[in-house]
Amino acid sequence: MLYAYKYILILAMIAFPYLMLAYRNKFDRPLVTVFRFVMAVFVVWAWLLFCRFVVDFVDVRLAQTPAELREVYSGDGARNAAVLMYGWAVGLFLACLSWLVARLRLYFHRRGGESVT
Repeated sequence: MLYAYKYILILAMIAFPYLMLAYRNKFDRPLVTVFRFVMAVFVVWAWLLFCRFVVDFVDVRLAQTPAELREVYSGDGARNAAVLMYGWAVGLFLACLSWLVARLRLYFHRRGGESVT
């Protein structure tokens, strides 16, 4: 079941690492940047875990038929376990992507907006 609130949760998950890593970070102190990177990975992992519980809770409330309710409860908890065990990989990917975008943005900003050709 796809509802609009799930897309909002995903957009927030994508925005968190960039905000944590790039907001007011000049990348001049490597230790601070590494700390921000690790925190971004952890926040995305925790957000994914939180979202799994929110999605289950809201989907149960929105289910209108017994078939929809059965679809929510089907499974053996593997989705929650997958988020718990491998949610850090999503956080690592998003943090790496955020770091790359922030560094490229900083590089072009320092060059005065010139394009590299």
